[in-house]
Amino acid sequence: MDFFGIGTWELLVIGILALAVLGPRQLIQLARKAGELLRQFQLLWAGTSVKLQDEIKSIDDMKEVTGLANEIRAVGKSMTDALRSPDGHNPSPPVPAAPDEP
Repeated sequence: MDFFGIGTWELLVIGILALAVLGPRQLIQLARKAGELLRQFQLLWAGTSVKLQDEIKSIDDMKEVTGLANEIRAVGKSMTDALRSPDGHNPSPPVPAAPDEP
């Protein structure tokens, strides 16, 4: 098992040296504090991960909306082209019918 490139025997030697230098009481307090910091880091990472996933999803949604807008523009252009007369000019608007007089 390697932990940051440190093998099992190296970790054991570091633990024994820490116990000799700090003493059992301070070593327990240090381990407890390290555990608390690790838990805070995990919570912070989990929150950041959720926010990052939400941002990625919103970017994907934005790409989808942009794609739909481009499709709508293309349909609008093809409809405009289809309504044009064969000579390339817009047809004249229809003349409204005269109202019936009683």
